[in-house]
Amino acid sequence: MNLSVIIPIAPNDESWRRLLPDLFFLSEQDEIIMVSPNSRPANLGEFNLKANIFWVNSDVGRAVQLNMGAKNSKNEFLWFIHSDSKINHKSYEELVKKLSSKSNALYYFDLKFSNDGPRLMFLNQLGVFIRSRLFSIPFGDQAFCIRRDLFNSLKGFDESCTFGEDHLFVWQARFNDIQIISVGEPIHTSSRKYLENGWFKTTTDHLLKTYQQALPRMIKFRKGVK
Repeated sequence: MNLSVIIPIAPNDESWRRLLPDLFFLSEQDEIIMVSPNSRPANLGEFNLKANIFWVNSDVGRAVQLNMGAKNSKNEFLWFIHSDSKINHKSYEELVKKLSSKSNALYYFDLKFSNDGPRLMFLNQLGVFIRSRLFSIPFGDQAFCIRRDLFNSLKGFDESCTFGEDHLFVWQARFNDIQIISVGEPIHTSSRKYLENGWFKTTTDHLLKTYQQALPRMIKFRKGVK
């Protein structure tokens, strides 16, 4: 079982440098595809990973970058990880077990927030757990993993939307009867933006945008309309 890890990188983002060492568990048959509008760094070899690392240039836009990464990948399974994530070996091992037992699903990890944000982030963490586990609506920072042919059948991420490409992708999977399954292990992400932009403002903004996208799709889903 071979993985193509796809990491979208925003302009001037350096957080991927803290993520790459976490991926020591990947094998020589795996690959890491970093998609960014930035120029390729000269020192990618310093991380001494077994997996091949590729740097792909693209236009700005997470959906565009994710699709570009998928297009330039070669392995059976696509694993989309945000650059400010942290992941451990146990989570990877559990993902491999899940893929081995049932490969025709969209997998995601439970989300844990790092201790770099407001104290109230425990509420956001609980909300993410409820949203993803009870309502089967995980978001992209939960590191989606899906088989390549299933990804292609869903036409990838919607590049026309200005936000929520991950949310829309999940609904598209549900409309096509693809199960949404938790790996049962965590991935960690930064909560700095909640500190920088304000916890209440950022949380409220996310909730409103999610509601705007989810409500019409939930109605269609309940009616059985694709």
